[in-house]
Amino acid sequence: MALLARKDKPLQVELPSAKDDRALTSKVGLVAALGFIVGVAWPRVFGVEVGPDAPGSGDKAPAAAPAAPQSAKAPGSASEPEPSAATSATEPDDAAPSNKQTAVVGDGTIRSCKNKKGDKLDECGKLALDRLVKPRLAELSSCPSAIGLEGKLKLGIAVNFDKNDVVVVEDEKSSLPSSTVRGVMSCAGKELEGIELDKLTHTHARYTVAYEISFLPPGQTPEDAAAKNDEKESAAKATVTWEKALVRETEKEGKVIARLPQGTRVKILEEKDDWFKIESGKTKGWVYRQAIGK
Repeated sequence: MALLARKDKPLQVELPSAKDDRALTSKVGLVAALGFIVGVAWPRVFGVEVGPDAPGSGDKAPAAAPAAPQSAKAPGSASEPEPSAATSATEPDDAAPSNKQTAVVGDGTIRSCKNKKGDKLDECGKLALDRLVKPRLAELSSCPSAIGLEGKLKLGIAVNFDKNDVVVVEDEKSSLPSSTVRGVMSCAGKELEGIELDKLTHTHARYTVAYEISFLPPGQTPEDAAAKNDEKESAAKATVTWEKALVRETEKEGKVIARLPQGTRVKILEEKDDWFKIESGKTKGWVYRQAIGK
């Protein structure tokens, strides 16, 4: 079988005419223009981000976030701005111990009163001296003799309305050193200078009013002092554990002055070797330590 040879067509090259070439160029330009409008111009006009920022464009200010609706705000957030961390860190804590000496002054107790002749009276009534005296006595915390002082001191304020005079005296014997007591009394006298007695309503010419002052060293609060006092008071009390506790006039072989039954509560006044000086009602004397469970 004879093979028929295929006759290829001769290669022809067609060159566009100048008119056709211009038409093709116009089409390409039109497509490029549409691409620019869709990809670049339109997003910029309407503020639409169509892709990630280019490197180096991070210094551009970010767009402001839309405001939250009013109903989404927490109550009080509009008028109560949150305190900054720096402000919160610098605010003092009221509960924290002070780094200064403190003097806590108790209410005054009228010890005595006298008439113009100097006669001591049985009924003294009331005298509103606290509002004038207590703030001044609280300033004793800065007294040089009270620096680092821890303890209590009772001062007597002798008021003489006829002479418009105030004198500071020691109300009760203190366990504090006598030099410290004298120094504090001197400071108290200076603090009470110029007190306006004429503004006080009074019935009698002279009064003596006692004030207890508790000195707290730096770092101690009144609550700490109260806890210590409770511990001391608890330690200063005991209960008779024997069937009968013999109370003697003196320790060891002293005369028996009372017999306290089991369960009697006593106040411990003093300790000496194996003996305790106790007080129960009007009875005061010495008992053996085991009789009160010591």
